[in-house]
Amino acid sequence: MKADVKPLTRWAIYKGCKLRFRSRTPERVTGVLTDGDGHETAFEYMPQSLVLHVRGQHIRMDEYGWEVERPNEA
Repeated sequence: MKADVKPLTRWAIYKGCKLRFRSRTPERVTGVLTDGDGHETAFEYMPQSLVLHVRGQHIRMDEYGWEVERPNEA
């Protein structure tokens, strides 16, 4: 069974980014995020907890891809 990446995909669309997946398991998805300016950044997504790790940030989202919190930004 593969990971559900719909929330991550929706988040990327909202942000105007493109995703390229490298590995995809039920516990962890990795790949490259390309922003609108063409800058590439590695990412790690935890589909069970809906947490995206990118650029030193930990972004928790809901099942629709909306950001719920960024715990490391106070």
